[in-house]
Amino acid sequence: MLACDPADRRKILEAELESWELSAGLSVEDWSSALAMVSDQLWNREPPELAEAVADYLEEGPDGGLLGDLTEIAVEHAGDAAGFLTAALARVAPEPEEY
Repeated sequence: MLACDPADRRKILEAELESWELSAGLSVEDWSSALAMVSDQLWNREPPELAEAVADYLEEGPDGGLLGDLTEIAVEHAGDAAGFLTAALARVAPEPEEY
């Protein structure tokens, strides 16, 4: 499978979703839809500020929980693109340096 193929990417995401412990009260479809939205936004670099912030964040090293966290944020902010963007950017914001 190739992540560049949208149908293959959906299959990869479905397999990833099956490994997650989902919050009660939301359907698998809600989570699947949110995961697909996050993946599509990152893949297509839309919005660019989120894609750039995620890329910068990942330059520090891998984060196995990032996709799940962004998906959870998308679920929490369903229908609120501005709220999702604000929360997602906060999730990948650099930690302030302590002096």
